[in-house]
Amino acid sequence: MCFTAGISLTLACLAFALGAAIIHRGLPIRAGLAIIFIGAMELLQFFQHMVVATPEDNYAMCANSTNQFLTFLGYVHYCFQPMAIHWISLSMDRRTNLKMRHQSDMIFRLCLLFAAFTISRYILAVWSPENMAPPSSKECPNYEWFKEGYDAGTGEMTPNLPGRSCTYIPKTSTGHLAWAVPLYQATYLAPHSSLHLFMCLALLLLTPTLTCLCLVGFVTGPLLALYITSSINEQPAIWCFFSGFQCFLFPLMVLFVYPNEPKYEETVEHSGGFGEKPLVYHIDQSSMNGKAKSH
Repeated sequence: MCFTAGISLTLACLAFALGAAIIHRGLPIRAGLAIIFIGAMELLQFFQHMVVATPEDNYAMCANSTNQFLTFLGYVHYCFQPMAIHWISLSMDRRTNLKMRHQSDMIFRLCLLFAAFTISRYILAVWSPENMAPPSSKECPNYEWFKEGYDAGTGEMTPNLPGRSCTYIPKTSTGHLAWAVPLYQATYLAPHSSLHLFMCLALLLLTPTLTCLCLVGFVTGPLLALYITSSINEQPAIWCFFSGFQCFLFPLMVLFVYPNEPKYEETVEHSGGFGEKPLVYHIDQSSMNGKAKSH
């Protein structure tokens, strides 16, 4: 495949236009803002192309402070990606379903906790470099996204300066951007990057519709990135690229999945778990913005 700065800029503009159109048409603001947020990643990748380190210059741009800063911003954006996915996927159900609103509020808090937890891993690595994840090697390769060290997919070490982040073009046929950042050693108190996938797929637990949506997102996201490139550090950047296209699933959901005239709940009931009595709420009034009274 051919990935260029122009393609990233075009995709960013399309995502911005889609997000603005969603907000303008009175669809959920959360979905519009989240799509704009995902588009911001492609805009960021457009700028990363301007300072990217390449094999032709022996990856000299890895020493560039702008390259390092933009790489850090890319990592921060990745940390908030699960939140954006949940805002898009749950925004329609939140309008009329009280139970879904409570569930999505809880997932939103978990996404914020995940983002803070994951960003802290980068900060701790910079603050305490002696406790960074040990460098990978050919004998002990790295299979974790973003982590600096030996990339088993390319058979080479990441070109970043030790303890510094870098956006670079790996020696692969795809030629997409790749990210290498210093990470604190994964422990019980420091998360592994696989927690990101768990947070993105948490929607599988809610409804059959969201289960199908998440499976489509998984196949066209991380799984497709794994198929396209063997480079560990190129895969997350490619998934971010494909997430721009995944945003266009939302208008398809609005057209074909959700009814034109949504039916509001009149009763919310929970049968109760072990040793609990059922709880029943009767809704007196509802409106499109989700305001309601209950007793």
